[in-house]
Amino acid sequence: MLDLLTRYAQDHGLISEPGFKPKRARWALVFNAGGHPVGVQELGDTEARKNPGRLFERCPDLSQSEIVSAGSGCRHFLLDSAEVVSLFGVQGTDGDEPAKAQAKHDYFVGLLRQASAVIPELGAIADSLSDPNVLHEINSQLEAKKAKPTENVTLGLSEPSVHFLVDRDDWHDWWRQFRAGLKKGQSSDPMLSFVSGRSVEPAATHPKIAGLTDVGGMSSGVTLASFDKEAFCSYGLEQSANAAMSEEEAATYRATLDELIRERSRRLAGVKIVHWYAGSATHRLEVPEEFDPLSLLEDPPDIEADEANAQHRAGRLLDAIRTGGREDLLLGHYRYYALTLSANASRVMVRDWMEGAFEELAGHIDAWFDDLSIVRRDGKGSAPRPKFLAVLGAIARDLADVPAPIQAKLWR
Repeated sequence: MLDLLTRYAQDHGLISEPGFKPKRARWALVFNAGGHPVGVQELGDTEARKNPGRLFERCPDLSQSEIVSAGSGCRHFLLDSAEVVSLFGVQGTDGDEPAKAQAKHDYFVGLLRQASAVIPELGAIADSLSDPNVLHEINSQLEAKKAKPTENVTLGLSEPSVHFLVDRDDWHDWWRQFRAGLKKGQSSDPMLSFVSGRSVEPAATHPKIAGLTDVGGMSSGVTLASFDKEAFCSYGLEQSANAAMSEEEAATYRATLDELIRERSRRLAGVKIVHWYAGSATHRLEVPEEFDPLSLLEDPPDIEADEANAQHRAGRLLDAIRTGGREDLLLGHYRYYALTLSANASRVMVRDWMEGAFEELAGHIDAWFDDLSIVRRDGKGSAPRPKFLAVLGAIARDLADVPAPIQAKLWR
């Protein structure tokens, strides 16, 4: 499975360098060249009922072990929660939370000062974020826009036109050197990689995977390969040396799972199913949505408008495979992969794995529709073929009442 995830990252050009990962930000604090704030800007689809913010493809990222190594208060650079960046929502909290938030904020500002050696404007922005009056002004705007302390914030410059610092690449080398400084004195003997079979220095811990909070995972992320208890370890090995992979290899499979969960997943009971397709060495084009067999099982947004399409797409897909109707794709060369995931707090749970020929998958889904076909009430032709969720809903009063194991078994 891990070698296939690695191949997916290579085929799709995913950014998998350790220390970088895609992240979303809902808000941007925009400053002028002198470091004075000029406004708060909402990012992403501002018309959406629930705006997830804008996805930035290459953001700085630290592993949990690097955060621990850096010391108290360390979080991330250039993009973090509003609570960290501007102390938004901290006032009025009880206990030692204000002190913890202040430590994280001070560290964030300190990183901006250090990075001003390569981006001078960051020094002036750090001065502004250290000024209580400026923070009050920023937080008043965030409150007026109904922002939440946990929503991510990044930094922008207004000149010559608004752009976001995290989109630039002039901080990349500085960030690589900063991370290297956190690892000084940490090295391990070479081992054979669990993924590639090459001799590598095994990563002590693996990066966390995002997007599984709604199936039991923690908001901070979950780990696929984790050995934090003696009972999980063998042959005297510690931590992730029990499934040795280089830092780069671990970052690669994480990048793939993050994208699949974000872009190619569906929630089913208490699990998420991700799927993708891969061709041969000479056929690696992305399978278009119109030729995705699993999309045929989804309920379309407008069933009436899609009725004719829904009834015939599976058959047309099979015809295209068998007759070579799309020579540019040659779908018969493709295979499908489907991974069923859930989480238990900080750990990923792999519940199921399916793979097979693309044509076989299309044939099974076409047979699903044929087996469930019925005549219309007026006897004139066939009724619309039922979608997967419609079949589930027919066996209970409410979809939520269908037991999770039955949902998973029917899906398989």
